[in-house]
Amino acid sequence: MKLPLALWRSAILATALGGMAQAQVLISEVFYDAVGPDNNLEWIELVNVGGTPVDLSSWSLGWGGSDYTYSGVQLSGSIPPGGTFVVGGPVSSIDNGNPVFDQSVLFANLLQNGGAEADGIALFNMAAASVTASTVPVDVVIYGTTNSNGLIDESGSAGAVDAPNVASSHSIERINLAGTWIDQAAPTPGTAVFGPPVRLLISEVLYDALGPDDQLEWVEIVNIGSGAVDLSYWSLGWGGSDYTYGTLQLAGTIPAGAVFVVGGPVSSSDNGSPVFNQAIDFTPDLQNSGGPADGLALFNVPASLITAATVPVDAVIYGPPDTNSNGLLDETGGAGEVDVADTAQGESIERIDEAGTWQVSSTPSPGFAAFAIGGPVVSVKLVSSNLTTGDFELEITMATDATVDIDFSGTLAGGGWDTRLTTALVSGAQTVGVSVTTPPDRGFLRVLEASGGP
Repeated sequence: MKLPLALWRSAILATALGGMAQAQVLISEVFYDAVGPDNNLEWIELVNVGGTPVDLSSWSLGWGGSDYTYSGVQLSGSIPPGGTFVVGGPVSSIDNGNPVFDQSVLFANLLQNGGAEADGIALFNMAAASVTASTVPVDVVIYGTTNSNGLIDESGSAGAVDAPNVASSHSIERINLAGTWIDQAAPTPGTAVFGPPVRLLISEVLYDALGPDDQLEWVEIVNIGSGAVDLSYWSLGWGGSDYTYGTLQLAGTIPAGAVFVVGGPVSSSDNGSPVFNQAIDFTPDLQNSGGPADGLALFNVPASLITAATVPVDAVIYGPPDTNSNGLLDETGGAGEVDVADTAQGESIERIDEAGTWQVSSTPSPGFAAFAIGGPVVSVKLVSSNLTTGDFELEITMATDATVDIDFSGTLAGGGWDTRLTTALVSGAQTVGVSVTTPPDRGFLRVLEASGGP
């Protein structure tokens, strides 16, 4: 969507952290009910989503049903950036998911098992001895049916129930920064399914193939972050009234700086001859727009959890200008503007910069995302690619004369590739030819300002 880049990044972080940027450490998984006696088997997993290590010597956990002073534990040790920390036990066995404890400690009063009256666990950035019933936590998970006792959340007010009460041997697991929790039948102590903010974006969509659309539609996603992303908890949704008309559970992994093409499963000249990472038929088909507009959205929750009110991580709304009469949501949670016009058969809609500018492309390029990061670079379009020779042509539009870095990264049959070319470009649009020694299977091409790239 068309947010300024700095604002777009801030909006993602504010949404993800609920406006609490200080919550660098979060509760990520809890095992509170083993098969048989719980004593010695319960554990809590924390994750550090920040960029610096955290000393836990002044942090603590508390839990209970009326408030968080029923019991607690003083934490010790540290969590590296992006790392997890498992506290509890001290017994590790198949009965509790075989955790490796960072802090092995018997919970003096056991974690409560939820039920009709919800229970909760809270993380505090103060010593356990200083926590009172009115202390506002840094992070909370409330689990069960109804928070009738008014357990507080990070806002200091009674919180909503986050997670269901689960069966013995299950855990409750957080699956994103925003605080979505699930019943996890196979506990994963020491492995958080999320970490620092993930940078996945929709980069190209073909929804109207030459001839019938069935089995020819596809969506391309790009990972502009620094780490690989497991798509097990990610999904797509599409429609005209909201994004529940059709939903799709994603599967697989996107390496850093790579793209992921999902759809088909048929690949032909009628849809740009894509190579699919996830070959699956969109059922029902993506909509072809008109007036009102239609949209496609990317979510960091499983497809089964998408509702009409779920806020997407990224979305593209397509159709005639000013026709989002059904109020399709964008990443802000409000009705979004139309991003791009409807296409003719055989054309795609293509993202040309990180901030969310889209255009219609007469030459779809599935498997190759190309766009600008910012600065003097206005837009980037992949004009042509020859996978046999490794030759690419980019159309780059500059706001001013400048020297830029062109960064290429992607995947080959034998591994990854990453190279960079520095060149001087002039104001306006120009075609730049680039060659790589080994033609890639698919890739991510971006143009950076030489003095200010990420």
